[in-house]
Amino acid sequence: MADRTIKPDSGNDLVLQNNDASAKIEINADSTVKVTADSNTAIEIKATRDIDFSASGDATYFFGSNRPATNTTKINATADSVLQLQETESTKVQLHSSGDSYFNGGNLGIGITDPASNDGWGKTLEVGGTTGGELSLNHSDASATQGIGQVSFTRDSATLASVNGVTGSTTGKGELNFRTHNGTSNATRMTVEEDGDVTIEDGDLVVGTAGHGITFGGNPDNRQGSPTVDSSRTLYDYETGTFDLTISSSGYSFGSYTSHEDCKYTKIGRKVFVQGKAKFSAIGSTTSYVDLGNLPFTCSSTQIGTGVAIEVAVSTATYSCHNIQGTNRFYITSRAGSSNGSTRTLQANNNFNWSLTYTV
Repeated sequence: MADRTIKPDSGNDLVLQNNDASAKIEINADSTVKVTADSNTAIEIKATRDIDFSASGDATYFFGSNRPATNTTKINATADSVLQLQETESTKVQLHSSGDSYFNGGNLGIGITDPASNDGWGKTLEVGGTTGGELSLNHSDASATQGIGQVSFTRDSATLASVNGVTGSTTGKGELNFRTHNGTSNATRMTVEEDGDVTIEDGDLVVGTAGHGITFGGNPDNRQGSPTVDSSRTLYDYETGTFDLTISSSGYSFGSYTSHEDCKYTKIGRKVFVQGKAKFSAIGSTTSYVDLGNLPFTCSSTQIGTGVAIEVAVSTATYSCHNIQGTNRFYITSRAGSSNGSTRTLQANNNFNWSLTYTV
């Protein structure tokens, strides 16, 4: 073995090296073993059977440029095996055989080599593949009747929102619960039931953009004949409120307008329902109708809304109401009014309760 040397060095370390000292193994006095080679030589450890790294106590195996290494991989040979990847002596990845495992580096990809956040989040878990990706939360107890899995959104260890998968009426059915914290309690706000029904537990369904709403699919069971159905089946508007009436002049003298009360409206889609009270202090030369304005919405230019007015002082006196097309005005007219079968004109200082339905 002229080209191999086994010798102690000046520090009483045992050194095994080849003749040109390009590779050597040092068994040092401080109980460390060091394998070195020049920059052009790879270090290979070959074995035909298992290599057993064992220790009588707790030992740590480091893989790095020094010990402890600045950037190193180490295996702790404790009762439970731990694999750690470190950077500047800070553990970035830990795999624990029976304890906590974690990833504290950059983004994490499963089935993808360049995980990244498209929306600027600090840490991203991206699951990808040629056939898509799946994140599965599996409950191993087939008899479980409650929670299956939960995705939680936390700040400072407090859960502020979560999505919960729960068992439905039987173990073969499932539901989704959406929970939020309102600053006082964390509660279910919306549930997607096992049969497809969606229940809002507490709160409103808010459509934030005008022209959008709830679209109804399918056909009603009781539709008769062959009506022409509008292409849009979206209920996009609902509103309630109050308004003030005004008396209009149409070239006729009706006297003066005294007061109005309880003028309210409800708008559902294109249909408007209005009602209120009115009183007139004097009657002019035209006693057959009154022209009232300032309805909250303009009537369709192709349709006329209708309604009724009742003269409170004479309970049997009724009058018709109808819109003026393309305006926000309407008439109360006595032409169809009657009291005890005789024609009756509008009277001063009496209250009129009126209601009207029209299309915008």
